[in-house]
Amino acid sequence: MSFSAAIKEQRPLYAKDNSLTLDARSRALANGFVLFPAGQFTNITSLNGPLVLDDGTEVGSDRIAIPRGYAGRDVDGLGPLVANAGQVSVGLSDDASGRYRSIFAQETAWSTNLNVRHQLSNRIDMLVDLSIFDTTSIGTDRAPYRSAFFFPDDEGNPFQQFVFAHIPSVGLRVKPSRFESQTFTVSSGLIYRLSKKWSGTLDYTFGRSTNRQRYTGTPLSNEFFIDVASGDIDVFRDLNKFPIDFSGYERPDWDILAGPYTTLQHTLTGRVSGEIARIWGRPVTMTALLEHRAEVAKKSETTIHSDLTTFPRRSQSVDSVYTELRLPLVDSSNGGSFIYEFDLQGALRFDRYRTTGGDPVNTIVGSPEPSDFSMSTSRKEAGSFTLAARWAPSADAAFRLSYSTGFLPPAIEQIGSLVSSYDFPIGPFDPVREEFVGTSGPFDYVTGGNRSLRPERSKSLSFGVVITPRVVEGLRLSVDYTQIKKRDEITILDPSLIFADEELYSDRIVREITGDGGPGRVTLLDTSLINALRARVKAIDVQADYSLETGVGKVSLRAVGSRSIGFKRQTGIGEQFRDRTGYIGGPLKWQANLGALWEISGLRVSWDSQFYSSYSVRNGADPESFDSDLNVVRQGAERVSSQTYHDLSATFGLNRVWRTLGNSEIAMGVQNIFDKKPPFRADINGYSTYGDPRLRRIFLVLRTSFE
Repeated sequence: MSFSAAIKEQRPLYAKDNSLTLDARSRALANGFVLFPAGQFTNITSLNGPLVLDDGTEVGSDRIAIPRGYAGRDVDGLGPLVANAGQVSVGLSDDASGRYRSIFAQETAWSTNLNVRHQLSNRIDMLVDLSIFDTTSIGTDRAPYRSAFFFPDDEGNPFQQFVFAHIPSVGLRVKPSRFESQTFTVSSGLIYRLSKKWSGTLDYTFGRSTNRQRYTGTPLSNEFFIDVASGDIDVFRDLNKFPIDFSGYERPDWDILAGPYTTLQHTLTGRVSGEIARIWGRPVTMTALLEHRAEVAKKSETTIHSDLTTFPRRSQSVDSVYTELRLPLVDSSNGGSFIYEFDLQGALRFDRYRTTGGDPVNTIVGSPEPSDFSMSTSRKEAGSFTLAARWAPSADAAFRLSYSTGFLPPAIEQIGSLVSSYDFPIGPFDPVREEFVGTSGPFDYVTGGNRSLRPERSKSLSFGVVITPRVVEGLRLSVDYTQIKKRDEITILDPSLIFADEELYSDRIVREITGDGGPGRVTLLDTSLINALRARVKAIDVQADYSLETGVGKVSLRAVGSRSIGFKRQTGIGEQFRDRTGYIGGPLKWQANLGALWEISGLRVSWDSQFYSSYSVRNGADPESFDSDLNVVRQGAERVSSQTYHDLSATFGLNRVWRTLGNSEIAMGVQNIFDKKPPFRADINGYSTYGDPRLRRIFLVLRTSFE
């Protein structure tokens, strides 16, 4: 029996704790493009041309930042606004959207594992494994309401256009968001030794995972927005010097409640394996498996303000039959010239899927519970196979080759789609009308899954070589090539593809008919999941390992690299079969890890380096699209620069000093030892997410286990 437990406490990292957020905003402004900025002072943005004041004064720009110390138009007039035309405030406001926005949330996590193995008899062993994981994250990563929407005829709008006012919310109390996740897994099994050459296992696993989110999307009541639009609350002033009195408008609790979402998994597996024959003195082994898997997502709800979305109970069951045959035809005892070892492997698999699900239903909190979810059940079945061979011409090298097919139907969360209605700009940018969808009127937004999805099918080919030269003891080199071809791959439909070819995606976008024949506003946009026509992945993986025993311990060196030489996907007819490698939405061309390890008398000291190649800020689905051009403008360059990070750590077994501590060790180290910042990326984060915004981190870990 063994038992282990771990607990982790992580303090929050706020935007004020380092310069990444402010640097990113300043960089974007220097590049000449800041879209909907939220700064230290109120920023005003027009969506349809240069701003014009109510008195007809042309401002000469589509944006204005409220001047420092400005007391409002009733006190200081409109002249200071005109004088500040074209200015943008990028500083961090003293609120949960600025200085106190969580880049990393406060997190508490704990886990425990109990493993028991008991020999019931000479032939039978019993296994039980119990694991529990619990995580709670608290932060202000979801910013409070920062944008006030003004229509031209609103009393509180000093301009003739529809404008956004991005306001600091100094003094507004926002309840931190909270994410909770619990996972419970228990496995039990029997191992039965049928004979000297055959054994069987019977395993059952039950898992339960639950997660929920609570956060504040709009911490203010509707009365606040009404008073802003009417001018009773003036947001067009220096809100740091003249803050808004939010008392009477604040919501006392979260207004977005997601979950709990609970999923249950059951797996029952029976397996037998053993020798069925001998060829030239070599054993031919077979493995046979029967398995039943069932997954159930319980009925759940998400509440946003007074809107309630109910997700129906969904389930998927899979019955599988699998058999595998291994034929080690040649080994060193009977091999000849250029055939030191030669093995063959073949496997067949048959799966039968039954999936039941439906569409979520939108209602109002307090309304009767919905009963019609348009439920449907699909049944799919398919067979797949694997063929593999390994040939070693000598003890120094071995070549390997495999070919396999695959089949994957839609998962339970990929079936139902959600239709939401909005009457304000929340959708993607419409390049035809040069506005965000929802600016000119309400629209329906379809997201999530799609009950029309077809199963994914794949074909995989891989071959490689492993070199272990006897003349250099401890050296191992490997190179592998992998190619995967998919059809009907389930993927997210990028809105830019819809706008780039509305005729092709005519079932995904609907526009209002206009009298002048011009492009009408979007009334329906469907970005739910879609089957891509085809996809192809090609990659080369290289690895080198070397270890050497010295008079002062063992030294090990490691180098692992992955080169993507093709990641192509074609979503629809007429769309180009593009290679997305090195673009947003695709893999990097190169990723590599280099490491060195020194071990002596229970002490292990390691150095690790991670390398990520540069990549284009253009969208790999359509590098020439409006969105891609916009990304380049924001970035001020075509690419995000490459990045390399270095870590140093040491681990020491405490039983070397105090034997009573048993299996205990202490680990310490420094991650990102040179405190290198991730490169700038002009998106919502402001940095490339291949890097860690926490920069240099020092850790200390004490581990122990009991047997």
